[in-house]
Amino acid sequence: MVLVHGCFWHAHDGCPRHTIPKTREEWWRAKIARNKERDAEVRAALEALGWTVFVVWECEVKSAGKLDELARTIKAAPSRRG
Repeated sequence: MVLVHGCFWHAHDGCPRHTIPKTREEWWRAKIARNKERDAEVRAALEALGWTVFVVWECEVKSAGKLDELARTIKAAPSRRG
């Protein structure tokens, strides 16, 4: 399972695309914190069902090298066939 996360909405640490707006800062912090909590919940649920989860960040999608690396990683992952 590949999840593509937007850097702003899912709080990509260290990424310049993730900045908290200056207006309604408290609201944005709570909103993004809940997004991160939900991401963890979804990932845990998928893994409990036996899925291997890969997270790709919005900023990484623009890099052909990163996409090639992801493709190699997915191909090397154990299959759920059977």
